[in-house]
Amino acid sequence: MDLIARNKTTGELRQYAGTGPNGEGLGYGPAATVIGTSWTPAYRPLFTAVPDANGDGRPDLWSTGGDGKLYFYSDIQGGGTEVGLGGWRNFQNLS
Repeated sequence: MDLIARNKTTGELRQYAGTGPNGEGLGYGPAATVIGTSWTPAYRPLFTAVPDANGDGRPDLWSTGGDGKLYFYSDIQGGGTEVGLGGWRNFQNLS
């Protein structure tokens, strides 16, 4: 399994790949892959990753926006699609 993490200061979104034969274990900081930039708490306040929400074989992300909308990223390295029109600012977390 992989882990997705954000640097709240720089806005870098990083993927830490599993290192074991079954995906267990994680690489350390320098081994992480930057998969996104500008993911600051102001721009994308909340996000969560799921293995594959749409069945295309790639991991996906869901995120709230600073504009109060909900976005779906069908590929963790791709662009997002607006899926929730508004009212998402008051949420404390996504899971």
